[in-house]
Amino acid sequence: KATQSMRMTTGLLCLMSACGGNSGTAGGEAAPGVPPAKTSLEIIMKKTWLQRAGYGLLALLALAATAIAVLAGYGHLKASRKLEVRLETVAARSDAVAIERGGYLFRSRGCTECHGSDGAGRTFVDDGKGLRLHAPNVTPAPGSATAHYRMEDWDRSIRHGVAPGGRPLLIMPSEDYNRLTNDDFASLVAFLRQMPAAAGGPAEISLPLPARVLYGAGVIEDAAQKIDHTPLRPRRTRDDADDAF
Repeated sequence: KATQSMRMTTGLLCLMSACGGNSGTAGGEAAPGVPPAKTSLEIIMKKTWLQRAGYGLLALLALAATAIAVLAGYGHLKASRKLEVRLETVAARSDAVAIERGGYLFRSRGCTECHGSDGAGRTFVDDGKGLRLHAPNVTPAPGSATAHYRMEDWDRSIRHGVAPGGRPLLIMPSEDYNRLTNDDFASLVAFLRQMPAAAGGPAEISLPLPARVLYGAGVIEDAAQKIDHTPLRPRRTRDDADDAF
């Protein structure tokens, strides 16, 4: 009988504990210092909130990945676009005065920073993280990027940032040369054409994904976007103005 009584008492205590929570006290009141147990509803609501937050985060990541892919793809299309520019007819020069002037422009306007003092081209950016820029050979050497350039091809490349085929030259800083006068432009070409042939390869442009995305988004612009392609009008002198009346 004593054993039966103990079993009944133990059963009642277990039942009271189940009804009153894990507090271990009668009436379901939590013992001092022990937090009340969470109800099933609270647990379900917390799980639901976490699931919704996780789904939202996944949706944002998917959206960001899609935007990156779209912008990178648009950047590729943008770099492949064809541009038409209206060019002036500029006569070629080969006289000593033009060559001397062209040499001064080549050395003073930053051309050597990318193409080198010999015009063979050089790597001027290489961060080891995917960004690498190598300028092409611009000497008259067979197989160089400019070996068969005509005056109009030089004009597109130097003053407009456009390759002979019409695509934009991504790295050529034509915005700095767009306002060269016809005389200065012809002088620069005269110097380039008489340079000794040097060994060098074509341009190499390697851009990391962030740069391609920014280019596609329009944050980074090529030279052809930055400059005014309107032909430079010759300045009128006072005598020209007097002759107009």
